[in-house]
Amino acid sequence: MNKANLLKEDTMRKNVKYRTVKIKIFPTPNQIENLNHMAKERTKLINELIEEMVEAKSRIYKTTKDIDTPLPSSMKNQAIREAYKYHDISQKRGYHLKPIVKKHICQWQGQTLKVYDDAISVTFLTADGWGRAQVIKANLNSRGDYIREQLRRLQAMLVTIKKINNKWIAMIVLKDNSTLEPLKVENIAGIDLGIKCPIVVKTSNGKIKFIGNGRYLAFRRRWFRSKRKELINQNKSYLVKKIANKEERWMREQDHQLSRELVNYLKENDVRLLKMEKLTGIRDIKTDKKNTLRLHQWSFYRLSQYIQYKCEDAGIQVELVNPKYTSQSCPKCKRKNKTNTRTYRCIQCGYVSHRDIIGATNVLSATTITK
Repeated sequence: MNKANLLKEDTMRKNVKYRTVKIKIFPTPNQIENLNHMAKERTKLINELIEEMVEAKSRIYKTTKDIDTPLPSSMKNQAIREAYKYHDISQKRGYHLKPIVKKHICQWQGQTLKVYDDAISVTFLTADGWGRAQVIKANLNSRGDYIREQLRRLQAMLVTIKKINNKWIAMIVLKDNSTLEPLKVENIAGIDLGIKCPIVVKTSNGKIKFIGNGRYLAFRRRWFRSKRKELINQNKSYLVKKIANKEERWMREQDHQLSRELVNYLKENDVRLLKMEKLTGIRDIKTDKKNTLRLHQWSFYRLSQYIQYKCEDAGIQVELVNPKYTSQSCPKCKRKNKTNTRTYRCIQCGYVSHRDIIGATNVLSATTITK
């Protein structure tokens, strides 16, 4: 596909995207008591609104003035929106089902949020019944500048605070409705995602880079698995969950590091367009027990999502291609050859290369999937 067909430079592309930023917070005992109280009041309010709408079999218009629940106005507005959502679900089912909200969380509209060097502030309910902004200590570390930059550039739509695994987490939903300028592509790259070689990237000017060490990742996963088995044999079930959570955090951090290294490499080489495979049905592949375990542990979707949003932040367009036969087709003669080793050899033209480089090369020249 040539550049004229690849890009439509005479049109503007407007994308509306949402992303969530998570921040670990450390509320004081008084703030924890206040959060728990507001969360219960919020849940009670939503269920009351749902019951009223379901009985009336219509969406009843509400404002904060119509609600006497002791909550900040921003939380009341968000609770009303949440009740509308559950009403619509019940309406689609003919009002035969009355949804009930059970989870206790605190939610505010985004405009109430402020981020400082080592804290955030949201609106709390004071003893006199008025909403006041209170500062909650937060663990921003090196991400503070990134989060402040995101809040400056994007619009905060929703702030949620809840307790996860005995830790308080603030989740901020950001909206990006910026209009992108027409894209002029000078350099394109294709990547091949895999288990042994997490990322192999090839640019249109012939540069190749291997990112990540799949064997080290597999070694760490085996270590975590053996540790869990050891704790299970010792009947320490509470530690099994702790190790599992630690493994999940470690793997998530590895995916962040891999995607960040890839984006930095693309920026160094002035890549403006990245092609990657649209991987689906990986868990449904039938193979032996060992490879099935590897496929189920492979976080290909999360890594793909991290790559896409980091590329968008860097101004790099991402396009998805069909992954079929990308690691089997010869780049020269297009013959399909299967190989059980890391070395690819075409039996027709004799072309020899690394199997993952073959995949990245074919992704680079593949036709983009129409969304």
